[in-house]
Amino acid sequence: MIGLMLVLWLLPFLLISIVTTYYMYGSHSQNQIDLELDRLDFVNEISADRLDEIIALSKSATYRRIINNSYAAYQKDMVSRDSFMQTLDAELRSLYSRQEAVRTVNFWVTDEDDPIRSGVYSTNSGASYREVQAFWADIQEDAKEIAKDLGTRSYFYVPDDGGLYLIRNMLDSNYKVMGVIVIRLNEEYCFGNLTKMEADTDVTVQINDAPITIEGSELSWQMSVHRGQAVRQAIFRGGVIWECTIYRNVTIILYPP
Repeated sequence: MIGLMLVLWLLPFLLISIVTTYYMYGSHSQNQIDLELDRLDFVNEISADRLDEIIALSKSATYRRIINNSYAAYQKDMVSRDSFMQTLDAELRSLYSRQEAVRTVNFWVTDEDDPIRSGVYSTNSGASYREVQAFWADIQEDAKEIAKDLGTRSYFYVPDDGGLYLIRNMLDSNYKVMGVIVIRLNEEYCFGNLTKMEADTDVTVQINDAPITIEGSELSWQMSVHRGQAVRQAIFRGGVIWECTIYRNVTIILYPP
């Protein structure tokens, strides 16, 4: 009898303790999620700024007019083909060969039967001339098709075998397409802050529906829709997938440990 009374007397305190612990744990977990989401938003801003930087760099060759003016002179037979190619090579090296944001830059003139082309690589991003050559062999034909419908827009392209490229048409003084410039981005520079997330976190960047695995295993937003809810926080494998759009159709997806 005394034991039963003791149990009944302790039961409310036990229930209060359980409920308090539950809410405290839930509140702590939510606070951790909110903290990490705030951190992710900050990292996203950095990545967005760096993607904007790449777009600005792609416009530099047009705005400086050196390539355009030399090409106009070449079309009027005022300079030779070799002279124009030397100007093209020199200008691309001047603009891009020391840019940390860039791995390679490839450019070709579109209206030549024997197209004039040039490519450079950045010594500050660990690239090599082999990447320039690989572009001509493996990527250029896809880039040509994409550029046909671009007009003055920029387009982020992810080939099946990896890498991230920005494709842009270069216009002449009459606003007609004279050539195409393709920049391979330095992914470490653009998304390196995403590698500093909590240990064992899977990180995927999704651009134009093509995933780039930054850390760990490849993730997709479709997985979170299937397993949880299609919101910024989606339950998945007992953890949480976090998703934030950082630039137009660029999406970062994370699965914390």
